[in-house]
Amino acid sequence: MSKNNKKKYSDDQLFGQDEYFYFIAGYTESGFAYGKTWEEAIADGLVDENRKPIKEEIVVDELYPF
Repeated sequence: MSKNNKKKYSDDQLFGQDEYFYFIAGYTESGFAYGKTWEEAIADGLVDENRKPIKEEIVVDELYPF
């Protein structure tokens, strides 16, 4: 693919979501999106069945300041 024929994407398109992907990590040279699908995000516990984020309690260890 020549440089003149490459598609240009806005920031919203590069790292976003759509009806198939929870997180779009990037695009192939052919223009196909790849990343984590909604089904994978639900299975991994990132979102619930209604596609709402699942909030987890963050534990901070006071011994390590970083």
